[in-house]
Amino acid sequence: MKDNNIEKVKEIFDSLEVQENKEQQIKKVIDHLTETGWNLMHWACYGGHVQIVKLFLDYDANLNIETNDGWTSLQLAAFKNHIEVAKTLLAKKTADLNQITTKGTALHVAAKNAKPEMVSLLLEHKADPELKDEQNVLPLEVASNDKIRELIDAALKRKAEDKFKPPKPPIVKGFMFKRGTYFGKMNQRFMVLDPDEGTLIRYKHKEDYPNKPKEIIPLKSIEGARRMKAGPLYDKSFYYIQILYQKRYIYACYNEETANQWVKYIIQAVVYANYQENKLKKQEKNKSGKESSKETYNYFDDPSEEITIDDPAPAGKGSQKPDDKCNILEISQS
Repeated sequence: MKDNNIEKVKEIFDSLEVQENKEQQIKKVIDHLTETGWNLMHWACYGGHVQIVKLFLDYDANLNIETNDGWTSLQLAAFKNHIEVAKTLLAKKTADLNQITTKGTALHVAAKNAKPEMVSLLLEHKADPELKDEQNVLPLEVASNDKIRELIDAALKRKAEDKFKPPKPPIVKGFMFKRGTYFGKMNQRFMVLDPDEGTLIRYKHKEDYPNKPKEIIPLKSIEGARRMKAGPLYDKSFYYIQILYQKRYIYACYNEETANQWVKYIIQAVVYANYQENKLKKQEKNKSGKESSKETYNYFDDPSEEITIDDPAPAGKGSQKPDDKCNILEISQS
């Protein structure tokens, strides 16, 4: 096998005198640790013998067996910087990429001994840069050069970003009153908050939905949303909401709980829209030679849940006390 003579290896396998389950017997031969403490797959990976590695994989060789001195097959390929061998092992999907031995993980081995291309390959296949070896050391801490440090540091930052994923908001439908610019006239409007499309849409009448929107506000353009106190010239029987989008839009609801619900769901949808927008930009940046999509985005594998917010007119409208003690809920997008 040292000569990378695959025909000789095949000849040896063919000469095995077994009557039944020959493939299983060959697998046992491949997996068996010899007196050296290594098995045939270990030697093939160490030597960079891609065709022999592929032959052993045809017999379902176990890639996670450790040598007596703590190497896995993938770690040996990483140690010797045999890129094609590593690609072959990773394509099989049975190699435990994050297996920890006395050598650490394959990423530890590659960071310390291999070239950036090997480190990049392991990270592309989801090697975990946060795993520590038995000495409590991270792959970043054993990186042998600046390029490898940059690759692992970038992977750590991506993983930190992925840990924050806002909850998937619902599609919300219901009525709110829009306060007019002049004389503070209150006009009831049908509103649809759609995080799947990344929009808050205002309709003059419910019957206009979905084909005749009065205004479409991109969620990524909303800078903030909050409850607000009624001003001196405001109708005190309403509970007010302020949406910051180019200018301050004032909406209102009959009921305080309804106003709180709208603010909560708008905040959730805006946070998610901004998260997904940033995620999309990063994905597009990584796609070399491909044009960025300018279409309305839809990030969800499945449609969001739909809910309707009711805002019934209270009995004796106009008799409620001024909205002087509203809880402030808001966001501010930089």
